Amino acid sequence: MNHASNQSTGTPTRLRTFTALAAAGSLLLLASCGDDDPESAATTVAITTVAVSSETTEAASETTAATPTTEAMSETTEAMSDTTAPTMDAAYCAAAEEINRASDAPTLEQVRAYAELAPDDIAEIVAEVLAAYEEVGDLEALFGDPEFVASIEAITEFENATCGFDNEVSAEPIPDDPFCANAAELNSQDSAPTVEQVEEYAELAPAELAEPVAVVLAALEAADGNFEAIFSDPAVGPALGEITDFEAEYCGFEDDESASDTELDPNAIRIDVDATDYMFDMELPVEAGRYSFVMTNNGAEPHLMIFLQLEEDAVLDEVMESEGEEGVIEFHESDVAFPGTEAIVTLDMEPGRWIMICPIPNAEDVPHLALGMIHEFTIE
Repeated sequence: MNHASNQSTGTPTRLRTFTALAAAGSLLLLASCGDDDPESAATTVAITTVAVSSETTEAASETTAATPTTEAMSETTEAMSDTTAPTMDAAYCAAAEEINRASDAPTLEQVRAYAELAPDDIAEIVAEVLAAYEEVGDLEALFGDPEFVASIEAITEFENATCGFDNEVSAEPIPDDPFCANAAELNSQDSAPTVEQVEEYAELAPAELAEPVAVVLAALEAADGNFEAIFSDPAVGPALGEITDFEAEYCGFEDDESASDTELDPNAIRIDVDATDYMFDMELPVEAGRYSFVMTNNGAEPHLMIFLQLEEDAVLDEVMESEGEEGVIEFHESDVAFPGTEAIVTLDMEPGRWIMICPIPNAEDVPHLALGMIHEFTIE
């Protein structure tokens, strides 16, 4: 799941004890949900490029009628490739243009009329889309199905070739989608979500998220609302990862984090880290340079690497008490490594004071750093 950026901003970066949760893929994605231009998300293909709605997934997952057959797709592609110039079908293209220019999704009647006018080369795929629309009754819901989107893309390509359109399928989400709006609100807040907030999230979440959200909610309730403590449950990490992946695709969330920060740089100095409960076993660097720290979690609990460059006169206890608001020059973190997995953080280490910590709390809500997972060292 997405998490707070590892990239240094050159200014003190806030270190929260639940940074680990965000890094593990909690509901706290520091991103936003929505279009850059809501009006541009209006339909751009004949069946319209409406965005994903909060009610999409269950309907879409149950709908197979919208899936274009391989044979139909190949026939359409072949027919299009054999066409040296657009074959203008005035009635069909006029119907397509009318739908494309509309600010709302087409009605079932409009799609039926479009299907009646569709040329033979695309008629089968259009008929499948129409059948799906008639079965589900909500065109927006179908856009949660990648195969349905593939059908729309085929129709779009055919329209462009036949009618001379220059359309693209838009995957932009609806800004006011209730689920995405709720997720974005949780992601932007400065505190871990409460039981009540996760309950609301669960009510708005599409059906295919029901199981992972239920895992997180049950763990949070068992931990008496202490979100940091839920990582002692081995099922939580995978559930949060599934939630994050779904949010990213469904809501269009973007991760501001530079991916290179959590990937191995072959040109960097590699340092292998053996993480156990509760110790980092490694050879600490002493010289300035670019390093890739590769942590293998051989413990029974999840672990995370956070590197902080401290101001020269910073007092470590005060840095921790301020949650990183004071005394910090740079902040870098890895993804969370669950038992038996690896995590990487790559960074340029400048001369000065550095600390390496794992802030994830154990089942007793004691941060791992307080149990020994903290190193203070100096880079010359």
